[in-house]
Amino acid sequence: MAIALTWMHRISSPPSRLIFIIILTLAALRFSKLGKRH
Repeated sequence: MAIALTWMHRISSPPSRLIFIIILTLAALRFSKLGKRH
């Protein structure tokens, strides 16, 4: 999470923000799937 926060501070352009949001959503989906499995 610390790395993600540093990325948010470094990134300021809209397209890179969209990519960052997409990565976060994908990670959230993975965690939710793992949670459902367990």
